[in-house]
Amino acid sequence: MRWLMLLGIVALLTGSCRKDSRDGAGGKAPKTAAVAGEAAPRIFPVTNGNGTVVKVADELRFVILEFFLQSPPEPGQLLFLYRQGQKMARVRVTGPTYGQTTAADILEGNAQAGDEVWIE
Repeated sequence: MRWLMLLGIVALLTGSCRKDSRDGAGGKAPKTAAVAGEAAPRIFPVTNGNGTVVKVADELRFVILEFFLQSPPEPGQLLFLYRQGQKMARVRVTGPTYGQTTAADILEGNAQAGDEVWIE
């Protein structure tokens, strides 16, 4: 009886370790973009700059800035706003700062929601 149980355990262990001859990994080979005939996916950063303009108050000449991957700059620091790679405005951080969000006064130029913020 012991031999029969031992034989069953050995068969169970060797059966689960069987490799598939197609890819050597024991399963189906994953489809890659080259195999499927599709172009490889392109990866883009969330933003090219350091932050983003989320709100603009034109009549009061200030913007609300959000910084996703870093803490907001200190009050008094000069920043530049870019739209499609062109410098559109110059702002000065005034605060208040709450988490990753801060306010800044527009010194020159015009701003729109979605503009990129660069610390220079």
